[in-house]
Amino acid sequence: MKKLVLLLLFSMHAFGQGKNAFCDKLDNIAKLVKKEHFRPKPIDDSLSVFVFDTFLDGMDPHRNILTKGEHSKLAKYRYTLDNLITKDDCSFITEIASVYKEALQRKQQLLNVLQKAAIDYTVADTLRFSRENFPFDMTPSDQERIVKKRLKVEILEDISMMSSNLDSLKVNFKTIEEVVRHKILETARCKIASILEDKQGFQSKLENNFLNIFCSYFDPHSNYFTVDAKSSFMSMLSTSNLSLGLNFTLNEKEELVVEEVIPGGPAARSEMFEKNDVLIKVADKTGVGYTVSCTSLEAIGDM
Repeated sequence: MKKLVLLLLFSMHAFGQGKNAFCDKLDNIAKLVKKEHFRPKPIDDSLSVFVFDTFLDGMDPHRNILTKGEHSKLAKYRYTLDNLITKDDCSFITEIASVYKEALQRKQQLLNVLQKAAIDYTVADTLRFSRENFPFDMTPSDQERIVKKRLKVEILEDISMMSSNLDSLKVNFKTIEEVVRHKILETARCKIASILEDKQGFQSKLENNFLNIFCSYFDPHSNYFTVDAKSSFMSMLSTSNLSLGLNFTLNEKEELVVEEVIPGGPAARSEMFEKNDVLIKVADKTGVGYTVSCTSLEAIGDM
């Protein structure tokens, strides 16, 4: 049986003129899916749970941004999104954006404090990495401890990869630790700033993410594209588009890593790239560039 793949391509301008533009898009997507999908799912509590959980997982995958209280405040939408969408009531996205923005700004301030905070590397510690059955249980008073523990692990991991000479690392640990800590915190601050100051607008970016998750509920091949995303997708399908001859993937640190250097391509001919290289920065011939660690994949893809 052939599977119908829906690529939901909507213009940001087509529905972007009114006060309820986000609701207009949701309504049009729901109608299109109901009409064209080979096996449309009903818009019910199952959709609400999937969209809500996936959306908040993406906002705070490590559970160190949103507190238990903030999650509880938003949890009223976990079983009601379907009802609100049916009623054309999209006020939920504004409340979610407001809570998330405040949480990001709070973590941003905490990262500044941790630049000079004392970290004890001699005590045993634990840190959860699995997202399976991983609740939003952080309290405001716990946030500094939780974020500091993750920072501690990342610092030690980076230092351990610098050299196999443990004696040398021990002797120079204080100096190395200061440099590595600054790098990791600067990257973390930059990532938050890129979310808060996204060129699409903070809430607009969240809305687009929500729409994409909404589409993916019906099947993993249904996506929502903005105009820019659509252009990039169509360019990717073109046989005449320019290519670097590189395939990338994201590692566990969300770094952009060379997965494949395509034989005969520009990258291979340059002899400058190898598999598992980490892409740090991209720039054009004019010198305009982006640091990858704090730039959206869309902006990097456009360049």
